[in-house]
Amino acid sequence: MQVFCTLLSFDGENLPEVPALIGATTAIKLAGITCKTLVGARLALSDQNWLINPTFSSASKGEIFASGTEKAITMIESHLYEVKEKEVLVGLELLQKSFLTPIQLVEELLQKAGIKNQKEVAPQRDEQKDAIQKKY
Repeated sequence: MQVFCTLLSFDGENLPEVPALIGATTAIKLAGITCKTLVGARLALSDQNWLINPTFSSASKGEIFASGTEKAITMIESHLYEVKEKEVLVGLELLQKSFLTPIQLVEELLQKAGIKNQKEVAPQRDEQKDAIQKKY
């Protein structure tokens, strides 16, 4: 499945990746498609402080963009300059905790929309397809 988010307006300061990811996940879940609630957050290091979802101009030593669920980070992109590993780990913990608020908001919206908690279903094995693949 692919979701394309088209940016129609940009104020030059607030980066669109985080709201686009949250919106895409929300749309998928509102459509009744079973998936994990995946959200994202951006983290920037400025003057020895981590900033969650900073403005475009506030990152001085670099930034991290990550996506994940309430239990794990699933993807990380980073542009960091001379940042110690311990500082990065502290930042990643902060990022993962920041996922909880948007996830709760998505779940509240689903409840208000009357969409039941969707259970993930493992894909079924196709024995005929497996047999054909073994031939080759």
